[in-house]
Amino acid sequence: MSRFSVENAAFTNLWGSDQSTTILSITLNEFGFLWNRPRYYSTSFADGEYIPTNEKGVASFTVQAEIPVTSTVMDMRAPLGEGQPMEAGESMEYSGSIKGFIAPTWKQTATARDYQEKLMAKYGSDAAILKGFATNELAPRINAGYQTLDYIAMKAESTLKARYDIGRGLTGNIYAIPTEYQQKEKAGAKVWTDPAADILASVMDIQDKKWKEWGVELPMQLKVTKKFFRNVIMKNPGVIKTLKTNWLTDQGQLAAGVDSVSNWVVSEENFNKYVVGSIPNFPKLTIVDSEMLIDRQTVDPWADGIAVLCPLGYAGRILRTDSLDEEIYTKYGNNACSFAFSRTADGLMLVMNSLLPNGSLTERQMKVVMDACPVITDFQYRVLIDTKTANS
Repeated sequence: MSRFSVENAAFTNLWGSDQSTTILSITLNEFGFLWNRPRYYSTSFADGEYIPTNEKGVASFTVQAEIPVTSTVMDMRAPLGEGQPMEAGESMEYSGSIKGFIAPTWKQTATARDYQEKLMAKYGSDAAILKGFATNELAPRINAGYQTLDYIAMKAESTLKARYDIGRGLTGNIYAIPTEYQQKEKAGAKVWTDPAADILASVMDIQDKKWKEWGVELPMQLKVTKKFFRNVIMKNPGVIKTLKTNWLTDQGQLAAGVDSVSNWVVSEENFNKYVVGSIPNFPKLTIVDSEMLIDRQTVDPWADGIAVLCPLGYAGRILRTDSLDEEIYTKYGNNACSFAFSRTADGLMLVMNSLLPNGSLTERQMKVVMDACPVITDFQYRVLIDTKTANS
């Protein structure tokens, strides 16, 4: 068994070594379980295409959609008569550019490195230090990137605008779907927080109206936040009565009356079974867990009071581009510096390890950057329902 050497340790060679890129790649694969878990963006947005950058490093994109031609009937003709030309669907599109994002930079001074290497020499292993680095430094920065995608995705889905207004760096619009393509509806006769509101009828009325406008009956879903579902929908007397009545019917106890049914029956699972499943063509309910903890504060990017009626399936795609860091630092980096790059398995996050001069000493750094963006592609069939505003 070979003797442990600090100089040859995997953690040591994450920086300033010919093996740094390989070891960094292995580390990302080995500890991927720390950040590979279901995310909102990955369940609502499909993996999209790569967008090349121009000479200024800007990756501009255009998202197109088409309204399908509606069904019709055939024309009667005379012998050998020609058919009338059929018009193509209306072309709809919007544009934007992919922005770059970066997590806080990790730094290790020469004195901190010296202390760490003495610990490795003392215990004859770098396993604990490598695991601690991956758990406490690398994973939170990669997870920050995925949470950024979740934030943008939920804001875009509920506002039809991707505006980044959080974090400590730049803020601004990434894209906005043109007003003429936005479809918005009011709550109905009453706001949905009103106990007298017929929420289920309002949803069906809006869906039927849109189906007629579109000329196509798409399978739909109703997206609401978990908080809205619990505090508004599941407290609506009409919803509760419908749910309990259908539950009694299923149990063969309809004669018992809804007043005999315990409130435990009023749940998300039973809503999907006894409301969605019992009303023909009622859209599937999708609950969005929109609240997220950012810098020790609870943040909700989903627009307040907005329910979204949209087609079943993905809302859009995740577009990505190259981060300029790898190309520029590889080509033009200071010869006194050393750089290593590797990406997460999904290609979204670029990890950059650097060994840099710091006065007469050297300093280790680790950066995690991302150049990606969720874009809405179902906008021609996406309806924002303002549940806080009744029809006039």
